[in-house]
Order: sequence, then structure tokens, then C-alpha cells
Amino acid sequence: MNIKRFNEITETSDLITFLQEMQRLNNVKAFNKYMRLSSVIRLLSTGVLLINNPKRMNDLYEYKAFSNQVDWSKICFCSFITQSTESMAMWSMYAQPWDEGVLLSFPAADFKQMVKNTHFLISAEYDEKNDAYNLGKDTIPCDGLLHMTRVAYSTGTTITCTNRDDRNYHFPNPYTFPELAGYIKDSAWDYEKETRLRVDLPASYQSDAAFIKIPDSLLSQITIVTGPRFEGNVLTTIPTRFKARIKIEPSKFKEKIAWIPCDTCECKKHNKK
Repeated sequence: MNIKRFNEITETSDLITFLQEMQRLNNVKAFNKYMRLSSVIRLLSTGVLLINNPKRMNDLYEYKAFSNQVDWSKICFCSFITQSTESMAMWSMYAQPWDEGVLLSFPAADFKQMVKNTHFLISAEYDEKNDAYNLGKDTIPCDGLLHMTRVAYSTGTTITCTNRDDRNYHFPNPYTFPELAGYIKDSAWDYEKETRLRVDLPASYQSDAAFIKIPDSLLSQITIVTGPRFEGNVLTTIPTRFKARIKIEPSKFKEKIAWIPCDTCECKKHNKK
């Protein structure tokens, strides 16, 4: 397929094709997620990763910008950071609280191969009481519905593609194109260098999220980087079968963050009492 240069794209269909092209990820070595250690333990214990619904994510600007035109209930994704170096902004935003924060890193080539070989997802059932999803009993055929896709960032006059310098002036207001929902974020988030594992769920599927099975062969290759102010021991908490296989290393900023607002938080002092 002959794909246009990014700055020459004028049609939304061509933009989506461009963002979904696997060659956009050729230089990416790892897909990273900043998170709590408890979330990593859940992943290792269950062997499944949630592909969540945008209404439960932190960027409600993107969600609300399309909400009058789009049924978000069938558009779900799991976000990864392709930035190769640690980001203090990401530690602060996603790996909270500080003493539980870690960076989970998947080898990109093996993760992409897993996605390519995945033909079924597992249904997700929302548990309102615990505000969490549980594994359902149904499988969901996902051939042609599951993609790794780059994100384009909008400045209000131009869009840029993750990790690229060229600009496209043909979509000054991309939020007027409902088909671009899930592919566009405001440039305030461009430091994330985001890639998404996206699924467009079939209309017949009742829930608004799904799980993807991650084989032990891939989970065994992950790296866990403990945060700058992490407390505890990862080895004592991960399942036994992974203890000798998963790489664990400290943040390069360990013990180099002298003070954070939480240190003098009145609420934290009160809770300690």
C-alpha cells in the first residue's frame, strides 16, 4: 500500500491507516507503562491485560471532545509509552503513590507478535462495588479489530505524529471528525509519546472493555523498574514462577528526589496519626 507522507494527508481514512502502520513502530524497543506494583502483580497472577474504556481514563478532554459524535462504549484501548528514557512527569502522573510506583516494560517486537497472533479477546464484566473489571466467560473474535496504533497530537492548528517532527496543517480541528476518536490527543500530552493497543468491539458485545491474554513466555521478558521513591521488595510479591526470570532494576533517580509535596501533606500527617 502506498502511504502518503504525514504532512500530505488530507483524508481521515489515510490518517488512520498511517497511524496503524506497523512501520511507525520500527524504532521502538519497548512498550512501557507507569503503574502501581499491585497492578503488575495482578497482571502476572492472572495473565491478562485490561483494554479499558476511555471514560475511565484520565484524559477526559479527549473523551468529551468527541462524546457528542461518538459511542465510546465500543472503542477501547490500553496505552503505552514509547519514550526510551525515564520521565519524571510520567512517574508523577501514573506511578502513584510514590512508594508503590513502578515502570513496566515489554519488549516491543515480542509484544507486536503477540498482538498479531491474538484472534480472541476475553470479555470483561464491570464490578460496580469494587470499581473494577473481572474476567467474563465469553470470548470475542478480534481479527481485524485489534491494532497497535500511534497517536497524533493536536495543537489547534496542526497535528503531529508521535516521535516525528513533521506537521500536518489539514486537520486544524480534528475533533470534528468522529472517526478520529481514539487517534487524537491534545498536544499538552505529547510528552507521553503514546502508542495504543486498540480494539473496536463488535456491536453485539454488551460490555465496554475486554481482556487480552498475555502468555507467560512474554511476561517472563518484562522489566520492572522501581520508582525513585519506591519502598518494598518486588521479589517477595511476584508469583514464584517469575522470580528468576523477570528483570528488576531501580530507577536512575532512586534516592535523588529530595522532596515532593506529599512529604508535607497535612492529610498524610493526619493518616499517620
